[in-house]
Amino acid sequence: MESFKLAASCALGICGVVSSTLLIRTLLGSKSLRKRDILRTIALTNIAENIYCISYCIPIWAWLFCGHVFAEETTQIIAFINEVTYKAQIYQHTLLEVTRLYYTFRTRKKTPLASTITNDIFLFLCWVISVATIAVYFSYGRTVYYDYVYLEWLGENKWNTPIRIFYVCQWVALYAGLGSAIAVLIAFWKKMPNTKNMKKTIEGKIFLQTIFLSLLDGLQIMISVISANGLKSGIANILALTRCSMSAPFYIFLNREIRTMICSSTSTVNTSQGRQSTAVFFLQTN
Repeated sequence: MESFKLAASCALGICGVVSSTLLIRTLLGSKSLRKRDILRTIALTNIAENIYCISYCIPIWAWLFCGHVFAEETTQIIAFINEVTYKAQIYQHTLLEVTRLYYTFRTRKKTPLASTITNDIFLFLCWVISVATIAVYFSYGRTVYYDYVYLEWLGENKWNTPIRIFYVCQWVALYAGLGSAIAVLIAFWKKMPNTKNMKKTIEGKIFLQTIFLSLLDGLQIMISVISANGLKSGIANILALTRCSMSAPFYIFLNREIRTMICSSTSTVNTSQGRQSTAVFFLQTN
């Protein structure tokens, strides 16, 4: 029975990845939705991540200030909200990143960060690993064998070891994505040695944000896995609170940047079309 639950959770994670991929392909296949949906996706991701961060931080704050969390019933409600919003945030974040990468690298002229088929395949595999392991961990392991009241692992259960292995796989996937982002940044830096130019481009801002948040995520997960008491590690709590508090400003900042970029590109197209129509009218009148 336990093996069946674990296999079902793995299948659920894979189905989530497949359905997200189909949704992404549908989104990118429609020309009218490419520019419009990226802002909507950022907004949905921001909402889901904010709810997740609040539900994640409430038990930590309660433990830091009160020495305990809440009654078991209240804690289970918080845990349920945390898990649902976390999964929604993961899928929305995947959709956001693919849409943003497509809009930045595919629909513009070639840049030093131009995407290739090989890079897309490795990036997709990284997402498959991370989403599948997170889905397995939160669907099966966290609510059953992790105590939200005392913030510690429950005893020596035979499933605690594979659950921690899944957690480590998530950590490895984060650092794999971090390594690929660093490799792209190195290639970008060779093309543009001046780091000030990197900060001025939307590509540089996206990857700097990705590297910084992935680093905080990886450190927090690594400390939580190594620590015997899970979330009771003070450094892991500080990193988690820092990452959660900085996520929303980053998304708001990128939302503004992308909106400005879309408006400027639209105005440029309209200006060029206006010049062409004026030239045609001038030729016709003469």
